[in-house]
Amino acid sequence: MLNVLFGPNGAGKSSFLDTIWFVRDCAIRGVDTASSARSHGIGILWDGAEEGENIAMAMETDGARYELVFGLSSGKIEVSPGEALHSLVQERVLIDREVGGDRASFYNTGLGQNVPVTLREPEKLSLGRYLDFDDRATEAADVDRLLHYVHYHHSRSFDLYRIKQRGSETSYETRLRERGQNLWSVLRNLHDRK
Repeated sequence: MLNVLFGPNGAGKSSFLDTIWFVRDCAIRGVDTASSARSHGIGILWDGAEEGENIAMAMETDGARYELVFGLSSGKIEVSPGEALHSLVQERVLIDREVGGDRASFYNTGLGQNVPVTLREPEKLSLGRYLDFDDRATEAADVDRLLHYVHYHHSRSFDLYRIKQRGSETSYETRLRERGQNLWSVLRNLHDRK
């Protein structure tokens, strides 16, 4: 699937994409590394927020809802996030972790109950650890796969004028080249796959 966002300057397109990219970086590289690439969130402001308010975000697949909550202290993103993974299929919470905690509650499919787990690396998301804990959790595997395969193509680097003038040659490709020269071919090929 290829999604294209467009709209006026300042509408939040880049912020939306960087939020997804931030969660992906947290899953792959850890919260500290992901937040340090974004100045640790220094200067994060949003309307109506109270002092000490957390930053929350969620993503949903067909089988799961994954929620992340980041605390802010001294104006910086805390490295131990809160997490909740809800199985929409089983209608239960598979991962439950408080903000700032080094422990999580994991649902064990074999035992049919939640088990407290001390996290070896609390600065990383516990989603990866849960996959080692219960390899039958397909919902967790789907969310993890989604986060690891996010692709972000920054449109400001696309040569859209050239594409408009010359069009794009028909090819088999479904991945964008570096400057997006094959955008129309990719869109056409992805559409034809349906």
